[in-house]
This record gives sequence, C-alpha cells and structure tokens, in this order.
Amino acid sequence: MRILLSTVQHPPFGYGGVGVYTDYLARVLSRMGHVAHVVTAGEALSRRIAPGHFVHYLPFPDRSPFGTGILGDALAWSMTLWQAAEEIDRRWGIDLIETPNNVPEAMHGLMAARAGKHPVVVRMSTPTALWQVNDGWKLEGERLTVCAVEEGLLNCARGLIANTHAVLEDARRCFTLPEGLRPQVIHPGLPADYGVLSPPSDMNDEVRVLVLSRLQPSKGARALLAAIPPVLARDPRVRFDIVARDVPPWTFGADFRKSRPDLPDRVKFHSGITEDRKKELLRRCHMMVAPSHYESFGMMYVEAMAFGRATIGCPVGGVPEIVLDGRTGLLVKPDDEHALAEAILSLAADPQRCAAMGRAGYERFHERFTAERMAEETLAFYESVLGRA
Repeated sequence: MRILLSTVQHPPFGYGGVGVYTDYLARVLSRMGHVAHVVTAGEALSRRIAPGHFVHYLPFPDRSPFGTGILGDALAWSMTLWQAAEEIDRRWGIDLIETPNNVPEAMHGLMAARAGKHPVVVRMSTPTALWQVNDGWKLEGERLTVCAVEEGLLNCARGLIANTHAVLEDARRCFTLPEGLRPQVIHPGLPADYGVLSPPSDMNDEVRVLVLSRLQPSKGARALLAAIPPVLARDPRVRFDIVARDVPPWTFGADFRKSRPDLPDRVKFHSGITEDRKKELLRRCHMMVAPSHYESFGMMYVEAMAFGRATIGCPVGGVPEIVLDGRTGLLVKPDDEHALAEAILSLAADPQRCAAMGRAGYERFHERFTAERMAEETLAFYESVLGRA
C-alpha cells in the first residue's frame, strides 16, 4: 500500500506527539513492505530514510497570499501540501492519505477529501474546539472557522482514527459524525526497543523527578510549578528536571525562574534537547510527572513506561487508558498543587512502590503501546477503508 502522511511537526525540525507517532508509523509500515511518504515542514529536502520510507520537507510559506492569521497561513500551507502530494502521486502513486484533525493539515485533508481522488483518513488527537477552550481561548472569528474546517473534513473523510476511547467520545460530543465515516480507536506507540528496563538508582541521597510537557494552562503548568517549592521544602533529596518550554503568550517558566532564583541547583529547566538527551533523563529519573488538565493521549507517559518509570498525571481525557492509577502510576485531581505534591512525596518516600509501578508500566508498554502494534492495527484499518479487508 502507498500512504501519504502529513504533519507540520516532524523530527528533527519539530517535535510533538503527532510528529513522533507519524515518524514511527512510517518507519514500521515501510518495514512491513509498504510505502510511506511523510510530508512535513522544514528545510526544502526529500529524503529516502529506508526502502519504502520517504520524508519530504517543505518550507512553510513566509508570507501567505491569502492574508495573515490562522486561516491565511493554513491555506498557504495547504497549497504547498497539495502541490507536493500531486508530485508524489505522479512519481510513486498514492492509495490513501492520512491527516491530523487540526489546522493547518486539516485544510489540505479537506481539499483532498473533496477532490475525491484518494480516500482520506483523519487521525484525531483532540478536537480543535476542546483544546482551544482548555487553553482559555474564545471560540470566535477565525478560531470558530477553524473548527468548521475540521467538521468539513470529518464529513468528507472515509475513516476516523481516534487515539483513545475518550477522544472518540469527545468527537461524538463535538460533531455529528456522518454514517459513512468509519471510526476506530488505535493507541499511538513507540518502538518496542525505545527504552530499556533498568533499576532506578538508589533514592537514599537523591530523588529525580522528570517533567515532560509544555508550560501552558491545559498542561497544568500553574499547579506543577506551585507544587515544586513545598516538595523541595519537605524532602531535601528531590531534584526536578523540567523538559518543557513556555508557549506564548504564557510565561510560566520565566516567571518561576525569576521568582525563585534560589532553586537553580534543585530545579533545572531543559530546552531544545535531543532525543538522546531526553532518553538519558528518562533513565536517570525515578518518576515522570505531567499533570495536564486535558490530554487526549500523552506520549510522555508511554515514554516513561518504556523505561520502567512510574508516572503521575490526572484522570482526564485519555490518560486513564494509559496510566493505571495505583498500578503503573498515580492520578491526582487536576489543578491541585497540594494533591500533586503529596503524590510526588509519597513515591519519593516509598522506593519499592515507585519501582514496582515502573516495572508494571514497562510490561503495559510492551502489551499495549508499541509502534509495531500501532502499525498493524492502522494497516488493518486502512485495508477496511479501501474495501480490501
């Protein structure tokens, strides 16, 4: 099968859950004997990663002929994608197009679906209206139009892949899904050899807490940073490694560093790190924390589980489908810095329980969240959409 996958984010020019699972999906599909073309933003270049695996980097337009703003940029990027897809189809052929549900990729998906040349499958993380509301935006003007683009895409697409059961239910609440749209839940995954199960270091002298997230309201940035000082005050062993960046217009990280200049040795912010450096931090940590108010999936939990580390999150969105409360980690009330601090301190005080949760998470990763399993289920769904199953 010849598949076109589109994503604005893709290593090494951009990271994020969508870019990461698209990269791994393409790699595994090609190893299964199929051809995967990933079209993404970056410096102009087409690369053959492996037999059957191509990545086409396209420069994101500096200036849109369609005007400024979200829609103007989305239209400009959609035209760039359209031209690239036409050239890929001419040279190699395309059987099916997969697109994320969010703009700007959704705009191209809508254009392709309406053209009717290739069946389009939408992979949904979070419905656009939901994540915008969770970050405090008002659904008006362009933001409302963007939601209409997403709805139009779903009305024209042949298939919908939701990354959790919670997301599928969110989609049904946000939209009236057409009868002809095939829905399927497929959890994203990482390569089975992504991490190595190794015992965490002794917690007698140091307890390392890793944060993998973005510093914005929906990711629980306020509660996270508010929980740090009381944790440090009650347990002098604890050290935080925060792999997170401020997302404009919010300045959570910058404000924290300015208000607490006394903590640089115990709270380290890391930005722009490589994948190898992230894996090193995962190996060194005892637990991973990501207290999002809403998370459609949460690849960071899976990354931690692949290294056998306990996780702390909130019982929102798709998180309970990944983190099993009391077994592979702990789930605490959203936006509650006191509950979050207590969860961190409880695992720091009980090394055996913390390690046992990590081992259970490692087993769950291999049972449910590998890229190989994701690719097999995705391919079967593609076949059903094409009427080959």
